[in-house]
Amino acid sequence: MKLHSQEVRKLAPENDPLKIGMGWSVADLDKPQILVESSFGDSHPGSAHLNQVPRQLLDQAHRLKAHPINRASLLLPDWPYKAKM
Repeated sequence: MKLHSQEVRKLAPENDPLKIGMGWSVADLDKPQILVESSFGDSHPGSAHLNQVPRQLLDQAHRLKAHPINRASLLLPDWPYKAKM
């Protein structure tokens, strides 16, 4: 299977040392990379329950010998705020 992440590595080899600096192993660089994104986060109260499904997806990715990437996102519409005059 042709992985997009491996094609990107060929185009931008400078990313490998950056990922290793973030705790990836050299073996992780060859694994399929799976992004799991949710709105769970410690910075916004009321989101504690939103980590249940992403946690299951991350565990499954590990079982599949992939490298999951856990990312929390927060949608801020109209940011930066523009005051109406």
